[in-house]
Amino acid sequence: SASPSASPAAVGLTDRKLAQRLARNTDDDSILLPQAPDAKVKTFLMMDNIPLQSSMLSACEPTSQVKVVMPRTKSSTWFIETLDQHSNRKTVGGDEFTVIFMAYKNMDDKSTIPRSKYETPTATALVQDQRDGTYTLDWVRSPYGLKRPSKETHTNHRNEGVIYVYLHYTCDMGRLTLPLKKDWRKGGGLLNSMYYQSNVTAPPMRQFQRPPFIDLSQFTKVICLGDSVLRNMCGAKKKIGATTFKKKNIKVADNVGQFLCNTSHLEAAFDLLDRSFGMELNATTNTAKDKIAILVGHYAWDAHANLEPPGHFFSRSLARSARIVQRLREKHPNVTILWKGPHAIHLTMLDWKACMGKTACRERVRYMSDSIGKYVHQQQKQIMHDLKVPYLDMYEASEVAGSAWNLDGDAVHYRSWFNMLMIDLFYPRHLQFKSSVPWIKNMQLTANSPHDPKNKNISLIPVIPAPGSEATEPAGEVGPSNASANPGDSDRPPQAPTEGRLLGLPTLQNLATRWPV
Repeated sequence: SASPSASPAAVGLTDRKLAQRLARNTDDDSILLPQAPDAKVKTFLMMDNIPLQSSMLSACEPTSQVKVVMPRTKSSTWFIETLDQHSNRKTVGGDEFTVIFMAYKNMDDKSTIPRSKYETPTATALVQDQRDGTYTLDWVRSPYGLKRPSKETHTNHRNEGVIYVYLHYTCDMGRLTLPLKKDWRKGGGLLNSMYYQSNVTAPPMRQFQRPPFIDLSQFTKVICLGDSVLRNMCGAKKKIGATTFKKKNIKVADNVGQFLCNTSHLEAAFDLLDRSFGMELNATTNTAKDKIAILVGHYAWDAHANLEPPGHFFSRSLARSARIVQRLREKHPNVTILWKGPHAIHLTMLDWKACMGKTACRERVRYMSDSIGKYVHQQQKQIMHDLKVPYLDMYEASEVAGSAWNLDGDAVHYRSWFNMLMIDLFYPRHLQFKSSVPWIKNMQLTANSPHDPKNKNISLIPVIPAPGSEATEPAGEVGPSNASANPGDSDRPPQAPTEGRLLGLPTLQNLATRWPV
């Protein structure tokens, strides 16, 4: 008989979609991670004894074990089934994972166990929550190669390796927004539990899909206005070894991230912009010889600064994005507005134990989550489409990087090498970064890890495809004609309800219905 605390799956399968999915895998290979349910998950989550947290856990048994299902048909999709502490299948979603595959370099090499945070994975799974206790895995081969002296790499060799599954959140705890987790002492339910299995056959992988090409070289000036993530991508950090890191037509404004994530302080950001670049912005004629763009974007401060409640469905934050575009168009009608979407957040990079022991760190990570980041990315992209604003889509490019390209212990900020690669995505090949410095020549970055250029035994070789020329790949010409979009409705972002309470309700059933699936 079922345990009193068993998940609904122990009683019977009533969901046809789930039943069909489970019926198909009877002849498939699978892996249980860990081998026995991890009882520490529920114990950890119950330590705070917070009413909202307890209420959520009464409606959803926390995930304590996962089954990675590997269909024998090569074209079939791998997926994860979640199980509770009694090894019963769960029929509700709300978990957040990072799943990666690291191929062996040769038959005897087991150096991928345990995985270093600074090694680029062979493939990263883009995880899709099916809301029925299962999660599909869309495996993407890493475009950021790791070349070793033996010319054996994690990205293009043996068909066997190690699969790693990191469980970050369970039971929709990653979807709660400010201020609902302010009293949670354990990082808002952040788990960062890591499980792995060696000697696994490589999953079916697709190639990385380059984001739509927007040619930034068509502008005489591109002024970057935003938070530190945007500024770093634009080259705010001026030096990498002996190589200057900034495109000739890029200018970087002051860091206004804290202003852009606070509705009452937006005008302060625009004042700082005018103070530095007002004369140029107001004098531009939008001709081929004098064409200026403002590249703007914000999310990092929304993700971790906790300065202002983002609103139900992030409605306040999303309305603020539309308002930023509207105000920039009003102030600078001859300037093209571009929007940089959010980068992915890599919770695997956090030093979890150290962070939980520091109040400031817990406050920073309390509301960080992959589900919120993806949602904001999708909604910002839709808003900018409706406003006819070109959108620099950074999400998949940063998500498949793993944590190898993040700063030490930092889930949000990326290393300068990675920022160079990202800005290169939006320039034709002949304008991409080149260096006379031997260990950076043609972007072959020598390092034991991406932050150690002293050891020259290993080279990081990015293999992101680049546009060959403006003739073979359209330049994506854009201009202030996009201002013809009606900004009158810009305070109401598409598909983002502005009514109701902040996201985060006391029951899982209500919580799940508040988020689009």
